[in-house]
Amino acid sequence: WRQPTGNGPFPAILFIHGGLDEFPAQSLRAHLTDNPVVTRFLAQGYATVMATFRSYSEAIRSRGPILDCSAAVEAAAHLPSIDPKRLFVYGGSGGGSIALELAGQASVSAVVACEPATVIYSGMLTTSDYDTRLEMMREPDRFFTPEIRQQTLAKLKTIRSPVLIIHSDRHDLIKLNKPIMLPLMREAGVSIEFREYPGFGHGFYWGGGGDRWGKAADVAVVESVVAECLKFFDQCLDCIIAKIET
Repeated sequence: WRQPTGNGPFPAILFIHGGLDEFPAQSLRAHLTDNPVVTRFLAQGYATVMATFRSYSEAIRSRGPILDCSAAVEAAAHLPSIDPKRLFVYGGSGGGSIALELAGQASVSAVVACEPATVIYSGMLTTSDYDTRLEMMREPDRFFTPEIRQQTLAKLKTIRSPVLIIHSDRHDLIKLNKPIMLPLMREAGVSIEFREYPGFGHGFYWGGGGDRWGKAADVAVVESVVAECLKFFDQCLDCIIAKIET
C-alpha cells in the first residue's frame, strides 16, 4: 500500500484485481507504482491498497477470496494513517464481484464495481469452465432462473454501502448487469449508480482493454473514470456527514 505526502489520516481505496487467481507480490507492487488509474487516485490524496486473494479457479463457489478481501479491508481500516470512515473498495470483473460481496461490510464507505462478474456473485456459475462462463454471459436469461433471482435478491438486500457500477457497452457481462442486475439492485434498495463507457474492452477501468470486445483505454477515459469515482466518493461522504449531523 501507499499513502500521499503528509500525516493523514487519509481516505483510502482498496483495489481488488480481476480473475480467479492470486496475484504475486510483484504484480501488486507494480499496480501501486505504475497503474494509470491507481496512481491517479494517489495523486488526488487517497491512500492506495492492493489486495489479492487465494486462487479459486478450481472451486468457483469458494468463499475464501471473499474472506481474504474482507480481512484486507479490516487491516486497511486499522492502519494508523488511514481514516476508517473514508475507506472505499474498487474492484474489476472477478474483483468487482468480490467488491459487491464486501458492500455489506460496516467499514466500507462505498464500492466501485467495474464490469462485475455477477455470474459468480449470483451463484449462476458453478464451474470454472471458460466456455460455460462465456455462454452464461452471452445468454444470461437462460441461466438466471427464478431460484437464482431470489437468492441474488436476498444477497443484494444485505448491501449497506452505495455502489457505482462502471461498464463498457461491449463486454457480454452488460447483458446480465444492465437489464437484469441493475433493476434487481434497485428493487433490493441498493443505492446504485451506473456509468457506461461505449466502445471499450474489458479492463478499460484499469487502463487496459484492447480485446475482442472493444478498444483499449486512452488517457481521456482513464481520467474520466477517476473523476467519476472521485465525484461519487464525495457524494457518499456528504451523505455520511449529513446522517451524522441529523
